Amino acid sequence: MCNNVIVGVDGRDGGRDAIALSRTLLAQGGQLTLAHIHSGDAHTRTSAPTEHHLVKQEGIAKMLEAASKDAGLEQLGMRQQEASSVGRGLHELCEVIEADLLVVGSRVTTAVLGTEGVQLPAAHAWSRDE
Repeated sequence: MCNNVIVGVDGRDGGRDAIALSRTLLAQGGQLTLAHIHSGDAHTRTSAPTEHHLVKQEGIAKMLEAASKDAGLEQLGMRQQEASSVGRGLHELCEVIEADLLVVGSRVTTAVLGTEGVQLPAAHAWSRDE
């Protein structure tokens, strides 16, 4: 079990799968943080935010709140961050809050069973120990 878990969410089904997986891997009393990384560069992170940027941040905050509510979670952290890539942003955030585990959803995965393809939702987890 992990004490400090970050879940990458983007409002899609994979994020909901990641939240569900993270709940099974979170130690009792552990900290769960929902995180959304959006594109940006060093200039936008250091300059004054534009109206478009503020509207985007507000939309992301609403998406994170909805994901929390849908999952029935009340006590958790919510973070949003700009980065040059989602992977880079999640990595930076894991370092900042010293996460034990990162869980992300993925797009629908197709598994081949016999002659038919079946689409399965998927979530993936990585720990500091790996």
